[in-house]
Amino acid sequence: MYTNYDLIIIGGGASGCAAAITAARNGVKVLILEKETRLLKKLSLTGNGQCNLANSNSTTGKYNSTFPNRVFDVIPLKRIIDYYESLKVLLVEDNLRWFPYSKHSATVVNAIRDEIEKLFIDVKTEYNVSSIKKENNVFIVNNKFYSKYILLATGSNATKGTDSLDLVRTLGHKVFPFKPSLTHIYTDTKKIKGLNGVRVYNCNAKLEIDGNIVAESIGDVIFRDYGVSGSAIFDISVHLARAKSYKKAAVVLDFLPAFEKTLVDLIENNGGIEGFFHQKVKKAILLEAKNNVSYSLAYVIKNFRLENATLGPMIHAQLASGGVITDKVSQFNLESRLVPNLYFAGEVLDVDGECGGFNLMWAVASGIVVASHITSKLKLDDKYIDKN
Repeated sequence: MYTNYDLIIIGGGASGCAAAITAARNGVKVLILEKETRLLKKLSLTGNGQCNLANSNSTTGKYNSTFPNRVFDVIPLKRIIDYYESLKVLLVEDNLRWFPYSKHSATVVNAIRDEIEKLFIDVKTEYNVSSIKKENNVFIVNNKFYSKYILLATGSNATKGTDSLDLVRTLGHKVFPFKPSLTHIYTDTKKIKGLNGVRVYNCNAKLEIDGNIVAESIGDVIFRDYGVSGSAIFDISVHLARAKSYKKAAVVLDFLPAFEKTLVDLIENNGGIEGFFHQKVKKAILLEAKNNVSYSLAYVIKNFRLENATLGPMIHAQLASGGVITDKVSQFNLESRLVPNLYFAGEVLDVDGECGGFNLMWAVASGIVVASHITSKLKLDDKYIDKN
């Protein structure tokens, strides 16, 4: 293994690998340093193993800020699909979401690893980066590896012995601490005792913070011993993670979002709610209505409250909210405004999107845009050297 490279990428996730492949295809000498035992460990778990790679919906409004917009102007959905197809991964669109045709993450993971091997990209796994310093316009990693360009694509997980954000801080950038996002929500469980594992389909889950509904999503809700999970809960958990401060939060469930004014008539005509819900859910609804005589049965069905909502632990989260504050990062090429030739990509930045493939879109698009910019700068350097 060499010690001198054009580009060192710290982090072998989706963004780091996309950057490595894009750069290496343009003749850039690349080294990937990864803390895990293998590349793309997290990608293998994406979308419950089905690997939701992208979304046909507009990316506008799908992230915690407008910062990603410029990147998606340059790297739109078609460019992301082209990237996967260049790896010989056949994609299929399902309800606006893009998956590998196999609906299996291993298809994508193996294709990326194979391409990295074909391009002779150097990879060092189970490697902890503890220091990055810059001398005479050259980055030195762990006093061992040298490169003119560095990409931090460390994601949100702690490195072995060192938080990835600690590395960022040593380079002068400010950060927001990571918080779990796209995750389960813990709530009071008295009302849902005995419902563990019961799933409600097409439920409208709303997130209420300090008395205001800040987010809602229709999808599956799964009751757990600790609270709730499911696609609708994951969607609204993002907004709980983004809330900087609040006094109280609650999850409010509408079990029949398709029925509004007609719900009372529907219940009366049906002689109750027999046949509407899972037996255990029906029992919980009836008990809540009985315990609150001021609530009608219809009201409880539309407003089933679970108080004291908090985020589940990071270990169960698919994504983290927080990371490198973006005001000192170029929104066009993701280069640091503080340290020339230092770049960021993926989840290490304070960019988080909604459920549905938006975060993997950001990971790949950000990796490609960084590699493209570095490649263009290296080509300019070569032209300058040739002329002199």
